[in-house]
Amino acid sequence: MNSSKFTGLLYTGKITPEDCVDWAITCLEEGKNGDYLRKLASMNKNHLEKDEVFKLVRYCFADIGFRCYPNEINSLLNQAKETARKILSGEVEPNDGVSKIADIAGQIDFPFYKRLEDWIYLEEGNHPECLEKGWIFYKTNPQKWLEIVMREAKVLSESDFYFDEESWQKGEL
Repeated sequence: MNSSKFTGLLYTGKITPEDCVDWAITCLEEGKNGDYLRKLASMNKNHLEKDEVFKLVRYCFADIGFRCYPNEINSLLNQAKETARKILSGEVEPNDGVSKIADIAGQIDFPFYKRLEDWIYLEEGNHPECLEKGWIFYKTNPQKWLEIVMREAKVLSESDFYFDEESWQKGEL
């Protein structure tokens, strides 16, 4: 499966963990390379942990340098905003929504990556506002995490920012 088709199916939720492994194998066969890509391609399809697979996919995008084109950024931002609205309405579980938005943030990697950066921290459970010190280590406070997710979802869903390619090319962003 080529990367464009894979990405489209991934963000519409029509991809399985097994498809992710197949995609990684295809990428390696096409000469793409990376530690995460090799790890994903080597996974046993009979024993896949869905969350682990989809997290690896995000890292694989960085491995192979696959990023969206500037003309795709607004579409991805709209997907992130829609996911935030669904988190607020209860249509999407916070954990699932955070993962989807973090994946989008990882794919954008352009000026608006910073606008979604907190979602990556939330997905990894290490957002500074939800960490509590416990002796010599930090742990995530689940209640505070959920409060931050809901706050960030509200901010994102109400945001009006968009990517203007012309301004970006002129260096104005």
